[in-house]
Amino acid sequence: MAGSRVSSQPAFLIHTRAYRETSLIIDAFSEDFGKVSLIAKGVRKKNSPTAAHLQPFRELLLSWQGRSELQTLTAVDCVNPAEKLRGKAVFCGFYLNELLTFLLAKHDPLPALYRYYKSSLESLKKPEYQELSLRYFELKLLEETGYGLCLNSELGTGEAIIADKLYRYHPEEGATLVNGRAHEHAFLGRTLLDLHNQSLNTPRSLLEAKKLMRSIIQHRLGGRTLKSRELFKGRS
Repeated sequence: MAGSRVSSQPAFLIHTRAYRETSLIIDAFSEDFGKVSLIAKGVRKKNSPTAAHLQPFRELLLSWQGRSELQTLTAVDCVNPAEKLRGKAVFCGFYLNELLTFLLAKHDPLPALYRYYKSSLESLKKPEYQELSLRYFELKLLEETGYGLCLNSELGTGEAIIADKLYRYHPEEGATLVNGRAHEHAFLGRTLLDLHNQSLNTPRSLLEAKKLMRSIIQHRLGGRTLKSRELFKGRS
């Protein structure tokens, strides 16, 4: 297998795990190469100059090389140390990182999603935009990974979603009109349309959009548990 070398690639750290006694395996979401896994040798040693740079939510310039699937990190630089996420924004950021860790395939370039992730981190710094940022990022992630949602027309008939009607939404299929009494798995058409247009602006649409996206994301996770959700529960 021919070796490869990448220099100064913009990336964000999304997950780390210990490797041997002094190293880490890091998962990074890079602009041009998608999700990559790299060995960061020696960064768990005391006074490692590299360790201080390997922080989440901070855009980095990563360099790596190697001949295998798991390559070696050779250099780390910080693009521009931005204001840190604080409070609830930290948990929101970890949630985005877990979604990327679990739902992205390795080495699948998604530059539009990379830019959207970067802008979402900025939005999380403003408490009034946090819930909106999470919902819209979930939408973008599903779209970019081939699971985009059809939120403005009904499954089968193709009829336009009606704002004051109730619908069920199947993750693999789409929206179907609810006949008869409402139930807990029904969503107002206005919610689906507001989510589609990224214009969630009422308490009901925000609450229903969160419930809808949670069910869809959980379906995509295939039963895997998100630690960030447990962190949210711990704060409530």
